Amino acid sequence: MKGIIIDDDVIIRLQLEEYCKQISQIEIIAIFDNARDGVNFLSKNQVDFILLDLYMPNMSGIDFVKTLNKNIPIVIITSCPNFAVDSYLYENVVDYILKPINFERLTVAIEKIENRINSINKFKKTYLLIAQNGKFVKITFDDILFIQANMDYVCIQTNEKRYYLLSTLKSIQSQLLQGTFTQVHRSFLVNYSKVNVINHNHLVVNDMEVPLSKAFRNQLLELMENK
Repeated sequence: MKGIIIDDDVIIRLQLEEYCKQISQIEIIAIFDNARDGVNFLSKNQVDFILLDLYMPNMSGIDFVKTLNKNIPIVIITSCPNFAVDSYLYENVVDYILKPINFERLTVAIEKIENRINSINKFKKTYLLIAQNGKFVKITFDDILFIQANMDYVCIQTNEKRYYLLSTLKSIQSQLLQGTFTQVHRSFLVNYSKVNVINHNHLVVNDMEVPLSKAFRNQLLELMENK
């Protein structure tokens, strides 16, 4: 499981990083001292969990949680004991750890993250159901090559045909299977298992060219290497 740490306390960040290195089933892929950088990172990257401080300048942990449109398990880490009950009002929050952090307590939180992910995967959708010409069409995720935003519409390109619907790229992305699709351009999502060629400024998906932004290129390469 890949996760990130967001905490404005450098000592806590170092401690969490060190503890996480001792837990074999997880990997910390990024660490931030503020929530805004975490938001920016998640707009371009996928993670399995987040270790999140509650009180930070400019954007609090709860304000950060409210920005998420993905079901990513979060463990709140804070020195405030009074927020324990309120934290569970937020669906993404699976646990709440008080500072100073104890390694054994962190392992319990990681186990709760695993349980949440397993629960999500058990009931995870494998298709989109979209309205087309007065009827509903079922499109399996594996059939989707890429999705393109165009004004107020999105185009879903499959192996067989294109489907157009009134929606946004962000809305469609929230319905897709995490770990299968990635953004490669401000207007494009691709099923990266279908990518055949990656060039400097475009990629090829089943003989069709899709533009590739520099900002997303390294992320795509990393996903392709690990798939």
